[in-house]
Amino acid sequence: MRTSQKGIGLIKSAEGLRLVAYPDPATGADPWTIGYGSTRGVVKA
Repeated sequence: MRTSQKGIGLIKSAEGLRLVAYPDPATGADPWTIGYGSTRGVVKA
């Protein structure tokens, strides 16, 4: 499945851009996130 440009815009507005990896806000641990909500391959810095 591919996300449309409109969908990507919605994700960006909801997630916000973070350039430093951070833990899941709900658990304080995994999954670590970076960028606009990317979790694939992200590890604690």
